[in-house]
Amino acid sequence: MLDNIEMEKVPVLERAIGLARSGGCTSVNHVRQLLRREGYADVAVGLAGAAANRAIIDALREALGRG
Repeated sequence: MLDNIEMEKVPVLERAIGLARSGGCTSVNHVRQLLRREGYADVAVGLAGAAANRAIIDALREALGRG
């Protein structure tokens, strides 16, 4: 996990895509849960919109080899 200093430097969407690409997440909700555990505030706001969800889904599929 990232520490508080690193979290401030990495935008929530960028971190979400990184988590999705890591292969350790199974869904968009799983990514959101991990972000909250890492201390990101306002995950819902940071990942609002179809484009953000699509980017996370694409990263999840890529990690699972279905991209």
